Amino acid sequence: MKGRLVKLSVNLNALRTDEVVGDFLYPKVGERFVMLSDALEPGFGCRIINTSPVTKVHDETGDYVEFSTLNSLYGLYILENE
Repeated sequence: MKGRLVKLSVNLNALRTDEVVGDFLYPKVGERFVMLSDALEPGFGCRIINTSPVTKVHDETGDYVEFSTLNSLYGLYILENE
């Protein structure tokens, strides 16, 4: 699946940009959310987003999912559903 991850509330500064677009595995409670996207700098292969384990999936409405990890709240817009 392809989506756009947006940080809604993050206590840590691990996500260097406010949003990331890429391929992802659907967030599941107890598992880490993983997304693969283009690199931030030219000449690098890719960027991997790997959160701490998901603690709760709050909202699943069509093409939008909101989920929490231990210290963060994210919004995920589903752009392509394969």
